[in-house]
Amino acid sequence: MYWLLMVLGVVTFIFGIVPILFSLRFRAYVIDYLKKDFKTYLPRVSVILPCKGIDPGFGDNLNSILRQDYPDFELMCVTATEDDPAHVFINSIIQKELKVSHLKLTVAGISSKRSQKVNNLLKALMSCREETEVFVFVDSDIRPDKNFLKNLVNPLQHSNVGATTGIRWYLPNHATIGSMLRSVWAAGALPMMIDKHHNFAFGGANAIKKEVFENADIKKLLNGSLSDTFSITKGVKEAGLSIKFVPYCIVVSHEDSTIRETIEWSTRQTIITRVYSKPFWWTVFLTYSLSNTMLLTGIVLILISILSENAYILPAFLMLSLIPLEILNAVVLIPIVKKMIPEHIERLDDLKFKYYFYAPVTSFLIMLNSIVSIFTDEITWRDVKYKLVSPEETRIL
Repeated sequence: MYWLLMVLGVVTFIFGIVPILFSLRFRAYVIDYLKKDFKTYLPRVSVILPCKGIDPGFGDNLNSILRQDYPDFELMCVTATEDDPAHVFINSIIQKELKVSHLKLTVAGISSKRSQKVNNLLKALMSCREETEVFVFVDSDIRPDKNFLKNLVNPLQHSNVGATTGIRWYLPNHATIGSMLRSVWAAGALPMMIDKHHNFAFGGANAIKKEVFENADIKKLLNGSLSDTFSITKGVKEAGLSIKFVPYCIVVSHEDSTIRETIEWSTRQTIITRVYSKPFWWTVFLTYSLSNTMLLTGIVLILISILSENAYILPAFLMLSLIPLEILNAVVLIPIVKKMIPEHIERLDDLKFKYYFYAPVTSFLIMLNSIVSIFTDEITWRDVKYKLVSPEETRIL
């Protein structure tokens, strides 16, 4: 029994080391990328922004996209209905400010066979100018810097790159439990954004050439879809092209979240992943189930060793090493994030010890999300309930 527990302890320790290796690989990629001097590439761009309601800081977010330092782009905003608060807000800007001629607004209507966001995207694509060369898809809760568009589209000049992507970083205004859990949970995707097998075109900040979009027939993939992220990713990869992560394009969302909102959000993301990327979901489920089971086993072994003569201290400590290793992974990751969003270094420094503390806690949340996602394929997103029948079929409940 002792040696079996020792083997499990060693396996657990290795499990804890692997994420750190991934983070170190990610660090090397970012440092190398930020040193490169890229040839300028400035194609004509249509930025598509689906909106529903007014997110916190919506005005500032919209303004940051409108004021991009880019020579030729249009911003196509789209809502489901004309009475949507976001539609009213954007329309007032169009009426008042004559200098925003590149801002356009359209209405998509209500869909019965796809997510409202995807329906909005498809409507906006129909309204884009003919001369556009690149589509850029963004979310309404991001606030990119002025060079976001330049940096995002630049790698598309290479023929093997089918799409480029940024990623979101939740930077809470208040370091509540829910807000920190969501930030750490989302941060877990960062190291895999450079892995060509597991990365994805993040729906909140990605760019794709119009030619690639049409040749890969991504519009067809979106037709019955809930997730623009997975549909675009599938189309690009099936076309034999790569998705390039751009470190300059990590986008910050300045939002807080309650514990309940974070659990609902993270569970929804996990259910979507199970439907659209089942192999990756299995990897996450098995990894976190095993690691957390070993962690709990380590605690039990410590108690047994204290209460009896059975000395299981060494295998117990090997299993419990997951906690300091998860903290160490956060210690490695935060400085990399500072390099990508240097304007937020001070805030990241303020929160770094909270990131270290919540890193082990978040692993239990990921396991909980995975278990819940086994038993349901229904989600609620922006007040609409969906049933995810398959990657190609979504029902509005």
